[in-house]
Amino acid sequence: QQAFAQVVIGGHIFEVRDKGRGRFSYVLVDNCYHIQTSNSCSKALPLAYVQISSEYLAAVGVEQAEASLRFIANTLGVVEEPANISRVDLFADFCANLRMDTFDPLEDWVTRTGAIDLHYRFGQFSGWSFGMGGDIGARLYDKTLEIEKKSRKFFLHDLWREVGWNGERQVWRIEFEAKRDVLKELGILKLDNLLQLQAALWLYLTQDWLRLAVPSFTDSNQTRWPNHALWDQITGTFQPDIEQPTL
Repeated sequence: QQAFAQVVIGGHIFEVRDKGRGRFSYVLVDNCYHIQTSNSCSKALPLAYVQISSEYLAAVGVEQAEASLRFIANTLGVVEEPANISRVDLFADFCANLRMDTFDPLEDWVTRTGAIDLHYRFGQFSGWSFGMGGDIGARLYDKTLEIEKKSRKFFLHDLWREVGWNGERQVWRIEFEAKRDVLKELGILKLDNLLQLQAALWLYLTQDWLRLAVPSFTDSNQTRWPNHALWDQITGTFQPDIEQPTL
C-alpha cells in the first residue's frame, strides 16, 4: 500500500497524495470523495474536510453518500456527532426554446448581488454567473458544452435520457452555491436540516436572492415585476412532500 500510495477503507481505494493541503496533513482521493484530514495532534482543525463528487451523489444519493462517508471518517478517528455542512450546491437541468444571451443584465435579472457576468467559451456564449466568490453564488450555463469541452461527465447524458432528452438538444444548468455562513444563518447545519429544508432553500435562492423578471414600463419597483415564464418553471423544481417554512 505504501509503494502504491494507496489506502483501502470500506471498499474505497484512496490515492494518498504526496503532500497535505493548507493546514490539513493528508489528502485522500478517489472517484467518490476528496478527503483532507488532520493529524492526531491537531486541536483546532476538524478531523476531516470532505467534498463528495457529483457523480457519486447522482449514483447513490446524498443519504447513502453521507453514510459511507461516516464509516470512512470513523476509521480515521473518533466521530462524536453528524458532520457539519460547509457548502451546498443545488441545481436544475433543463431545455428551453429561447436564447439565454438575450437577457438584459441591468433589468431582466433581479438579484441581491451586484456582480453579474456573461461568459463566452470556445467561441460561443456559455452562460451567466452571479456573485461568485461570495457566500452565495449562482451560475446559468450550457451544461452540454461544459461536458463536451471540459468536465467529460458523460454519465449525465444517461440521466437526461431517462427523463426525455433526445441526445441533441442543448441542456442548461441553473446552479446555486451556498456556503457555511449563509447556511448557518438559514438554520441548515447538518444533513438532516438540509433534507428537511432543501425545497425552502431553493425557494429562497430563486425568489429572494435571484430571479429572472419581465420588466414593467409602468412600475419602476423591480420587486413587483412578474417572473419570466422560464423562472416560474425553475422555481417550482423542488416540490416538497410537506409544507416548507420561509427561510
